[in-house]
Amino acid sequence: MHVFTSEEFPVSLPQQHRFPMQKYRILRSMVENNLRGRVILESAKLANSSDLELGHSKEYVEKVLAGNLTRHEIQKMGFPWSHNLVSRARQSVGATLAATRCAKKEKVSISLAGGTHHARYEQASGFCLFNDVAIATIRELKENNESTVLIIDCDVHQGDGTSEILVEYGRTYTLSLHSARNFPHKKAISDHDIELPDGTEDTEYLEQLANGLSKVRGEFAPSLIFYNAGVDVHKNDRLGRLKLSKKGLRQRDFMVYDFARDCSASLVAVMGGGYGSNAAQIAELHYQTVAEAYRSWGLVNLDSERLSK
Repeated sequence: MHVFTSEEFPVSLPQQHRFPMQKYRILRSMVENNLRGRVILESAKLANSSDLELGHSKEYVEKVLAGNLTRHEIQKMGFPWSHNLVSRARQSVGATLAATRCAKKEKVSISLAGGTHHARYEQASGFCLFNDVAIATIRELKENNESTVLIIDCDVHQGDGTSEILVEYGRTYTLSLHSARNFPHKKAISDHDIELPDGTEDTEYLEQLANGLSKVRGEFAPSLIFYNAGVDVHKNDRLGRLKLSKKGLRQRDFMVYDFARDCSASLVAVMGGGYGSNAAQIAELHYQTVAEAYRSWGLVNLDSERLSK
C-alpha cells in the first residue's frame, strides 16, 4: 500500500493558532515506526499550476501563488500567507493526485494530509487553499471517460467547496455527513447531505452513515472513492460538536472500506480535520484510519496490537 506525505515545507503559525500543524509530523512517524516494511511511504511531488487550475480559476491560483490575497481573503483562509504554506498546500494536492494513481492500480492508497474541502473555485476558506479531492476527481474524469467518482466526506464540517466545484460535473456523487450547526454556516448542496445534531454519539452516527451508504448504493455505482476521514468528529475535538469515541471512528472507517470493497471500487483516503488540544492524540486517530485501511484490504495478517498503536 502506497502512503504519500507532504512534510517537506514546515509552516510556522502563531503560538495560539487553532490548527495543530505538528500532527502531520507525528502521524508520519507513527506510520514509519508501526508499518515499516509493510507500506511504501513516499514524499509527494508538488502539484503544478495546471493541476491546480483543474479545480480553481487561473486568476485565483496565480493570486495565491504570488501572495496577492487581500486581508479579507487571508482572514477567510485562516492562515498567514507564506511561501512554505503555499508549497505545502501544493504538495498536499500532489499527494492526493499520486494516491489516486496508485489506488487505481492497487485498490487503496493514502495521503497523510488532504481533505481540504472548504477551498472553493475562487476562494480559500477554513484552513483550505486548494481543494485536493475536487482537483483529483476532475483529473480522473478527464483522463477516463468511464470513471465514476464518489466522495464520502465524514469530516465534522460539510464538504462545501467540493460540492460546489463538482456540482456541474457528471459521473460524480457527493455524500457529506456532518454537524448541522458547525462551519460552514451557509451550507452548499451535496448530492446527499446528512446533518447531525450536537452531541451525536457512536450508535446514531454509524446508523446514519449506514443509511447514507445504502442510499448511495441504490443511486450510484462508483469506480473510484475519495474518503475524507476527518477525525474532528471525535468527542475531544475543539472544533467539532459530535461525540464519537476512538472505537466509533474505527468502526466508521471499517464501514467505508467495506462499502468500497463491496462496490469493487478503488479508494483514496485523505486525513481531513482534527483539532484536539493534544496533537499526538489527533495523530493516533489519523493513524488508526491508515492502519484500518491496511487491515481491511487484507494485505497481510498483521498483529492487531501493533496496528492499533
